[in-house]
Amino acid sequence: RAPSAKSPESKKKPDSRALLWVVSTQLSHKLCCEEQREQAKQLITWVDGLAGEKFPGDKLSVVICGDFNAPPFAPCSSYSALSSGDGWADLWKENGTWCNQSTSPVAFGSCCPTALGTRRDHIFALQRDGLTKVSCDRICIAEEGVASLHCPVMVDLKMDGAKKYII
Repeated sequence: RAPSAKSPESKKKPDSRALLWVVSTQLSHKLCCEEQREQAKQLITWVDGLAGEKFPGDKLSVVICGDFNAPPFAPCSSYSALSSGDGWADLWKENGTWCNQSTSPVAFGSCCPTALGTRRDHIFALQRDGLTKVSCDRICIAEEGVASLHCPVMVDLKMDGAKKYII
């Protein structure tokens, strides 16, 4: 039943919407090369434009995820370009695991593919003033149903003041 004009429900202002930009990418396979770093820089510039757009009354967050083709320890890579960028938080570090964390296994069909290989897939959130903070409740790697050279990554995200999202 609809609230009457005199009921408290009718006087509540609608909550602002929570907008989550999820940008998925696949960057160059050439590890630690200028091409890979340049792609990451172009992606950052493009996403900065999204983050700069005004959405009246809405909460805005931005996440970049996907195949960066670079492990977190690689210098001069697409990963290092984002992790050293202004306001980018590595959500895997926030709530991922360091055990069995390979997204690019070296041996498919082995008994534990996520234990052998490197993590080349990442998820970053833009944490800047004026944006809604995104945090990570959980990250896990699916070992079954792999249809590419990378294992699927599942992430539970939460925006401050919003419901949980699963990507």
